[in-house]
Amino acid sequence: MSFVASLMTPQLATPPAAQFGTDAGSYQALSTRATPVHDLLGEAIGVSAGSHAATETVNTVTVS
Repeated sequence: MSFVASLMTPQLATPPAAQFGTDAGSYQALSTRATPVHDLLGEAIGVSAGSHAATETVNTVTVS
């Protein structure tokens, strides 16, 4: 049996598939936990952008 053929045997394919399933579950759990952090970051960036725009407006009016 060639090296490539030996890699395609079911005995070798099952453990990586099981590991992929485990990793996929871990990724989904992490993604669920990261969603609130992502939302807070987006909110903070939005507030910061609004504050920056207001400051630019005040500076423009003050300098003019």
